Order: sequence, then structure tokens, then C-alpha cells
Amino acid sequence: MEISKLGIWSRFVYTVAILFFSSCAISVGAGVDTPRIIQKNDKPVLLLPKSLTKYIKATFPGFRIPTGTDMVGKWATYSKKDAVPYACLGDFNGDGRTDVALMLIREDKWRIVAFQRMAEDGWEWERLTPYRLPFYPNFLQGVHIYTLKAGQMIIRDGKSEDSSKKELDTIIYTVITEKPDQIEQHRWVGDMGYVPIAYNYEGTGE
Repeated sequence: MEISKLGIWSRFVYTVAILFFSSCAISVGAGVDTPRIIQKNDKPVLLLPKSLTKYIKATFPGFRIPTGTDMVGKWATYSKKDAVPYACLGDFNGDGRTDVALMLIREDKWRIVAFQRMAEDGWEWERLTPYRLPFYPNFLQGVHIYTLKAGQMIIRDGKSEDSSKKELDTIIYTVITEKPDQIEQHRWVGDMGYVPIAYNYEGTGE
């Protein structure tokens, strides 16, 4: 009887722990109608509509959205910021709705995908990476994505990248460092989907 009670208690503690760590990074609820990021216990929390999480599970079986347990290494530096390194929000296609770009991961692969809000709570996805990238330990936590708002420019080493100024919000993908060797900007170009622009900087880095 005591062993049985211990087993039930252990499962309860394990479940609570999983829910706690997951809530530090992502939260899903029927009341969430627009993707957004809030602060909870001094940690950023990504809120996603239930319709989007269902769409992701159906479209990308085996992949998952990073959770609190993935917030290690350089990702841990986001613990007190209003952003998460694996997601960014914006109106990327100019339709007035909030879209979201996400890093989706599984044990051996990861990829970056943009999800665009359609009418009647539907979603469509567009790839930002042309293939499934291999999952190397600790590599994922060294890169991030973020939104460059319409009209803004990439600032690197105190200098503006004038050509990065666009009419719509764009998605930036790069390593987490003040002086990255390369910055990729993904912008929406209608029927062409997202078109990447690479800004390369030689002889730089950490």
C-alpha cells in the first residue's frame, strides 16, 4: 500500500514539475485569440491560440515548440525580457493580423516556420528554412529569431544597415551575439513567400 501511495505521489510531483517548467515558456488557452508574449514570475511566456497549437501538431507531427526546459545556455539570458528566442510576432504579410514565426524541434531535427493568421481562425504556414536542420546539442540555444518592425533597420556595431529597412515587419534569424558574422532577414514577397536576405560580416564574431 505504501509503495502504491508513493507511486501516485511521485507521478503527481512529476506532472506538476512538467507543467511548471512548460508554463515558463509557452501557454495555451481557449481565451487566447492572438499570439503574444507576457511576463510571468519574471519569465517570458509565449501565449498561443489553441487553434494554432492544434494546427502545428497536425501539420508537423513529431515536432514541438520549445518549453521552459529548453531555456538553457544563451537562451537563459531571455529570462527577464519581453521576448523568447524561439518565436517572434508581427504583421509579416501586411494583412493587419498578428503572425508568428516559430522554431519547431524534435530529437534529431529543427526548423523555422512562419504561421499566418487567416480568416475564421484558420492558419497557413510558410517555411523559412528550406530543409530540416540537424539538431546538434547546445547549437539551438546559440541562435534566435526576432522581429524587425516596419521602417526599422538592422543595427550592428553601432551602424545601420540601410537596405534592411522594409515596409512590413520582417523576421531576423542570427546567432546570439553582439557582432554576428551573418544576419538573415526574411521578408514576405506575396506569391514568392518569404525571401531571405543575408548580411555577411567578415572577421567578426565573439
